[in-house]
Amino acid sequence: MYAVARRLIERAASALVDTVIAVERALQLREEKIPLALTGGLLLEADLLRTTLLAGLEARADYFAPILLVHEPVAGAVRIAVEWIRR
Repeated sequence: MYAVARRLIERAASALVDTVIAVERALQLREEKIPLALTGGLLLEADLLRTTLLAGLEARADYFAPILLVHEPVAGAVRIAVEWIRR
């Protein structure tokens, strides 16, 4: 049973790695290092999913740095909105 669950999590992490890389390519980001923020209950609380995702990014796309875990994404969005309004 645990082997099946582990494999599902590994496949999900691999799909997330594919998605992150696809977005980076679609946006044609040419930075040497690209900051990445991870948020959401699964990424923050499911250790196996998070560590597998991070290992996959390191192995396949080591140009994402820093990679931050964001526990309160709404606070960051409000800060950005306030900065934008003040322009």
